[in-house]
Amino acid sequence: MNIIQAENNYFLDGEKIGFTRPDGSLQMAPGMKTHRDTLKAFIAGDSTPAAEEPEVVVKSKKGIPPCPPQTLAAGDKTPEVIDWYFKYHPEQAAIRYANRKFTKP
Repeated sequence: MNIIQAENNYFLDGEKIGFTRPDGSLQMAPGMKTHRDTLKAFIAGDSTPAAEEPEVVVKSKKGIPPCPPQTLAAGDKTPEVIDWYFKYHPEQAAIRYANRKFTKP
């Protein structure tokens, strides 16, 4: 992403994203508000703009079997489903089954 300044106008990859008003305030072009932090960092002289995308960490789903079928009567409280959640998705299980006690039939 290259920001270019031409007088009071700012361009990102050839498209106008904003300009500086005579009073010194920043005005973003319509539909360009998502670039506000990047432009502010550019104006401040920061070499690492705040609007950079954070690194996304994707957990591998290899080795996780599909969720067992739910019964109509118990739904997500089917014992096999509960066990599956606690074994393979403990964070979701803690939220889904918080403050609940289950007994094995």
